[in-house]
Amino acid sequence: MNEQDEWKATEILPSLFRIFFLIPQDDWKCEVTDEQLARPVDIYVFAKLRTYNDRRTLYLVGWMSKQEFHDKAQLHEAGTLLRGKRVHYSKWDVTINELNEMESLIPKL
Repeated sequence: MNEQDEWKATEILPSLFRIFFLIPQDDWKCEVTDEQLARPVDIYVFAKLRTYNDRRTLYLVGWMSKQEFHDKAQLHEAGTLLRGKRVHYSKWDVTINELNEMESLIPKL
């Protein structure tokens, strides 16, 4: 049994999501701000909202425990460049392919 199997979620930060016009890709970033990191939660659930032809589809792209996110996430300070764009606020992120599958969250709830 690993560390992830030993806890049960008691508080979950509501889905963190951004709006896009494309289907989510594995290399897309999922972020948590410094303010969100300070909240007392056990896990983060990440989602992407796709808007296309006046139709919206919410993709739950994965989840990660707060501790695992802390261990894996990269910090991007406000004002630095990320993929050619300036970061407007400090944030921590991982890619979608680093997240746990949503099916593995069910036993934790």
